[in-house]
Amino acid sequence: MEKIEVSNCEYIKNGKNPKKNNWIKIILLLCFAFALGAGLMYLYSINNPKIVTKDRTISQTKVTEEAMEDAIDKVYDAVLCIEVLNNNGDTISTGTGFVYDKDDKYGYILTNAHVVSSTNNIQGTLSNNMVVNLTILGSSP
Repeated sequence: MEKIEVSNCEYIKNGKNPKKNNWIKIILLLCFAFALGAGLMYLYSINNPKIVTKDRTISQTKVTEEAMEDAIDKVYDAVLCIEVLNNNGDTISTGTGFVYDKDDKYGYILTNAHVVSSTNNIQGTLSNNMVVNLTILGSSP
């Protein structure tokens, strides 16, 4: 019989591999954790009204004519017609914008960049038919 020296190696004791047993335990633990997490998320989705699943609708929103009128009334005075004029005073482009902020001296309007990109001669017509000259403060295409 030969004597074999083993160093820095794990060996099979009683026919069992200790590394194999550890991997099996880790895999079983991960499967259990996944199943537990999936089950908890399912229970959470049933009891949480913010989550809508494929098979059912939790809530529906109905827009009434009165609600639309109220919304329009709230923003009507903030919307304006924008006209870009050439040197002769002829309109070369139009668009819409809305007043998003105002202070004691100025109102600040937001519109699409392509509407006002061609010149600095810009006028805005407010809901009360008042015409104001507009100045571009910044732009981003």
